[in-house]
Amino acid sequence: MPLSCIESLVVFTKPDVFPLFLYQGAVACVQNIANPISLARKVMTDSAHCMLAGEGALKFARHVGIPVLDDPSSLISDRSHQIYMKEKLKCENLKKEADCRRNDTAVEKVSQEKNNTQPEGHDTVGAVAMDTNGHIAVSSSTGDAL
Repeated sequence: MPLSCIESLVVFTKPDVFPLFLYQGAVACVQNIANPISLARKVMTDSAHCMLAGEGALKFARHVGIPVLDDPSSLISDRSHQIYMKEKLKCENLKKEADCRRNDTAVEKVSQEKNNTQPEGHDTVGAVAMDTNGHIAVSSSTGDAL
């Protein structure tokens, strides 16, 4: 099963500093990172950058001790793999049906059905927290939508 890139962002505000002070760290186009939010936080706290991407982000991950996985498929749950295989089969069957039927109505019907076979969007997670001093932390991570 193919894996695409992961993007993550962490933002932290200090409302007691005027003007509003904002810390941020982000990573983009990273693969083989189990916890990209942790890597984004390290970009925020341990670098002069606000965002790293691709190979540069992976080099930074190794430098700061964030594990880089040898086998990224270990990040895929059994349930996600089952959903992927089910949706893949649906798409293959719809393609076969379109190949068998050559009239416009059949192609239109298959096209509409294909749009309905997209897996539910569960690829993004996020969190927002505020402490008693009004400091706000926000994080978000988006990965492969299987």
